[in-house]
Amino acid sequence: MTIRNEVFDALLALADVRWGNDEAFVERSRRLKMWDKAPAPGLYQIEGTETLASLDGQLDKHSLHASWIIYHRGGKDQAATPAETSNAILDAIEAAFRPALPGARQTLGGLAYRAYIDGTIHKDNGDLDGQAMLIVPITIILP
Repeated sequence: MTIRNEVFDALLALADVRWGNDEAFVERSRRLKMWDKAPAPGLYQIEGTETLASLDGQLDKHSLHASWIIYHRGGKDQAATPAETSNAILDAIEAAFRPALPGARQTLGGLAYRAYIDGTIHKDNGDLDGQAMLIVPITIILP
């Protein structure tokens, strides 16, 4: 069994991405901060539920679930379109989950069978107050 902390550290390392004019997260952490206390752009990883299911009485399927909470302030500039910053960040994150070889899986360096974005991505682009928040749900299937 893979140690959970190693898996979640590897997942957070995957968030070392760049977008736009070589922008990057000012902070990446496994501890959530309130948006008004967080530097932006920042990414915070929340570790959530775990699922363990016996597939045939002998083989178990173990899934870990996490979310990335992302803050940015693309909407502070009244001349900007905040959704453009959100979309650029999401494009960079999706690219990080894509393996180098077609048909391969993101395995977090061999720690997982597969790690992927799973479900609805929440987007509040910050049009009204300049404070944007994205929530990206992630599932990790362990070997």
